[in-house]
Amino acid sequence: MFPRFVAVLAALLTGAPALAQSYDIYENGKVFTSRDDLPYAEAFAVRNGKVVAVGSTQTLRVLYPPTKPHVRRVDLGGRTVIPGLIDAHSHVATLTRPEYVVGAPPSAWAPTHGPTAQELWDLVAARAAQVPFGTPIVGFYGAGLYEGLNSLGMTARAFLDSATTTHPVFLVEWSGHAVAANSAAIDDAGLRDFQPDPYGGWRGRDELGRYDGVFQEFAVLPLVKRLAGRISDAELTAQYAFYDGGNTAQGVTETHDFMFVDEDERFAVVRAGLPRPSAFQPNCIITREGKQCAPGYDGVIRRKIFVDGTQVSCSAWVPVQYLRPELCPMGFGAVNAGMGIRNMTDDQVRWVLEDVLVRGGMVSVHAIGREGIKQILRLLEERDDVRWGDRVSIEHFVMPEPGDPTDPTKSSDVERAARLGISVVVTGTHNLLIPPMMTEQHPGHLLVGTQPHAELLAKGIRTGAGSDAFGPAAPSIWFDILGLTAAGQPVSVEQAVRMYTRGSAEARMRNDVGTLAAGKRATFAVLSQDVFTVPLPQLPDTTALLTVVDGQVVHSVGLLAPATP
Repeated sequence: MFPRFVAVLAALLTGAPALAQSYDIYENGKVFTSRDDLPYAEAFAVRNGKVVAVGSTQTLRVLYPPTKPHVRRVDLGGRTVIPGLIDAHSHVATLTRPEYVVGAPPSAWAPTHGPTAQELWDLVAARAAQVPFGTPIVGFYGAGLYEGLNSLGMTARAFLDSATTTHPVFLVEWSGHAVAANSAAIDDAGLRDFQPDPYGGWRGRDELGRYDGVFQEFAVLPLVKRLAGRISDAELTAQYAFYDGGNTAQGVTETHDFMFVDEDERFAVVRAGLPRPSAFQPNCIITREGKQCAPGYDGVIRRKIFVDGTQVSCSAWVPVQYLRPELCPMGFGAVNAGMGIRNMTDDQVRWVLEDVLVRGGMVSVHAIGREGIKQILRLLEERDDVRWGDRVSIEHFVMPEPGDPTDPTKSSDVERAARLGISVVVTGTHNLLIPPMMTEQHPGHLLVGTQPHAELLAKGIRTGAGSDAFGPAAPSIWFDILGLTAAGQPVSVEQAVRMYTRGSAEARMRNDVGTLAAGKRATFAVLSQDVFTVPLPQLPDTTALLTVVDGQVVHSVGLLAPATP
């Protein structure tokens, strides 16, 4: 059925000499362009890595007839084609070596409370009895740890010290915003009691002011960097290549990587060793006051700041106290009156915004809780002389305040974002993971209007999507797309795919990709099924039969072209 397709793409894959004036015509497909003017087409033409025409099969046969020199036709046979998916928000680098890890991964139990304190203690003690002194022990936890510690009246440090004092223990809270550590891990990371809290981070303390073993937000950096430092650059490069292979097998052609555990210089070394360095676009996290991020490979500076945290460690910033402090770190009520964590002062945020205006590029702002969202909106509105446009995106935007139907002068946070012209980047799996924690910890009025995906689109806000995943394996993007259609304010599959293509491109200043249009890069995927018509539960089964970047095949399953090694 596809002899022409196989012959053409076999030549491309086997390195046959390219013709400078050659045209590849992909025809007889269901081509989703992610455009407003022409959402669907049947065919498109590619020349020298760029799309040169999009339309019906008949139109392209007129434009590029068989008599035209160097025209090669690819019969799609009715298959669905989309622009290459763009994961706008991910954390690719693995945090630790797998042999250090004990217990089940968070994917097995999140968003529940996870393992109990006793279960974690048993895992740590059993591993400590098996491995040499000094070997790190790493696990993952949720609210179950805090619930147990509060019940026992013990600090995390004392509790884990009772399991082992000869092995550094790093328990990572599953959203990545906190770490519980024993004395050996604290010492291993070079931390000493009574040091002041760092920029954007909080260290829990006992009644004497010593560290109690719980580190939140940027206070986790010395601990996590110590773990990641045990992984070589060569191993990280291999992991990134493996991650990219998992991505292209789903039709993902670009990932925006928020490097949390290492400085930008190390990432540059890792990316340089990849077969396809452009697969990962670095987004620099500002982890210290005054940090000036370097441009990415395309010359654009992309920064990230955190104005609050997540509900997992009670660090999402809200206007009223958390309902169940026993599920929060010990001493939580002393931090911001038990209403979450405010990571940055107004002046610290203003400095970042000024850096965007002076040096260009953009900033992504993590804001989940209602007060975190309000802080960034208020500071943007202060500068009524600035058109923020694509210079700012808010990541997650989970708990905006709705408008007041009885007071037309009181705008919703969505309307404020729309007036500012900024972008929002959302995550489908958050639709499934965050609501149970919000319901448990916040009064009902804070839950109104949460995860307003449909409203964002209705207000014309550029809305991208990202997995918010951690390595080492690529996440299931089609499961995340299912999440966007399944909860919160659900959107259609077409809207979700548009978020992961055009929306992500616009939110990350990547306007040469994201749509199939003349002049754009020829970056697209041929899918294994028609995602716009299959039953929703089957979406996660979607794979890419063929993934093309800049006109070159980067993945094939062998049905339409020789299989990718």
